[in-house]
Amino acid sequence: MHHTHALKFSPRQLINVVLVGVGGTGSALLTYLTDIHKCLQALDGAGLHVTVFDGAAVSSTNVIRQNYSPAEIGRNKAVSLVGRVNATLGTAWIARPSSCTLKDLAALNPHILITCTDTKVSRRTLGEFRVPYWLDTGNSDFTGQVVLSEPGLGLSTPHLPTPLETHAAHLKGNQEAAASCSALEALQRQDLMINRQVALQATALLWRLLRDGHTSTRGAYIDTSTGTVLPLLVEPHMVKPNVVSVGLMPPEPPSPPTPAPRRTRRKPTPEVPA
Repeated sequence: MHHTHALKFSPRQLINVVLVGVGGTGSALLTYLTDIHKCLQALDGAGLHVTVFDGAAVSSTNVIRQNYSPAEIGRNKAVSLVGRVNATLGTAWIARPSSCTLKDLAALNPHILITCTDTKVSRRTLGEFRVPYWLDTGNSDFTGQVVLSEPGLGLSTPHLPTPLETHAAHLKGNQEAAASCSALEALQRQDLMINRQVALQATALLWRLLRDGHTSTRGAYIDTSTGTVLPLLVEPHMVKPNVVSVGLMPPEPPSPPTPAPRRTRRKPTPEVPA
């Protein structure tokens, strides 16, 4: 039996999203968010309004594995990507060339917080903010994870647990991975496709939740060395009872039952006189 989590807000309203970090995963994910935005509007929704935080500048190494061009080297990552999106779609998404703080989240009051940063301090801090949804991503060399959660609801309330609850040991300490100094080092340290696969799984989960109004999965574990994706399922104790889900796509009506084939009685063959 599949247990499902129901979306907490109407997907037809303008959905306020905060994206923290547009490096390997975040730069790919922002592009995928434009697809969600267009599809929401095609289904009579208002779409997404995205605010992007990243204080880093584009380097020559970033151009190899991230969604940047050589012409953008030296420019701020958030400014470069958001400017590109706004020019293409005519949106008014916002670039913030700085780190995201709790004060920023309180001012923006997002429906969805997406973290694409390996900074443990940032994830620990932002993950404490009570936002309807926190979509956290992370990866190592060949593996990655996506976790959808409901922060700040308390352990006694049925909810999707956060990484701070389930993976607290991995988020301890302040030691961070050093930045790669060359293209060779970057490719040796991480598989080329791991960030894109993590971004794709995060976007697919978010789209299913908004489209259908519910989801039976709350994340995924990805391994590019074996080509496997292991879904994180919604468990019974995480589900609030009697919550009605509202999505963008109307549920398909049940198929009418197939009528049983009509049996006809065969007429007896008349006897032929000898």
